Amino acid sequence: MNRLTEWAKAIEEYECMDRDYNNPGGLRYSPFEAGKRNGFAWFYTYEEGWKGLIHQLTIACTGRSRYYKSTMTLIEFFRVYAPRYDFNDPDRYAKTVAIKLNVSPDIQIKELYSSVPSESGA
Repeated sequence: MNRLTEWAKAIEEYECMDRDYNNPGGLRYSPFEAGKRNGFAWFYTYEEGWKGLIHQLTIACTGRSRYYKSTMTLIEFFRVYAPRYDFNDPDRYAKTVAIKLNVSPDIQIKELYSSVPSESGA
């Protein structure tokens, strides 16, 4: 399992996914979503929701997101991903995920992507 997948699994575990939404990342928006309910994305299948979460993390780590910068730390990432105004504790979220990944919550998110093997195997 690569680091990005481990990160997504840690998010899924933290979010305690609502199976009715098939949304393992608790995403508010994803280009893969089937629709929105109560402000959260919902997907027809778990696999679509998983792809949405992986896509979100990938664009964040590679600087292709308008909301996240690849140089953000895990703490900074979760302050956007799960903001306090949504009744979250982003610092606790980041620390919990960091423990699961065996990294510092101050790691830049691009480092979590750089450990993903290329599709060509190179």
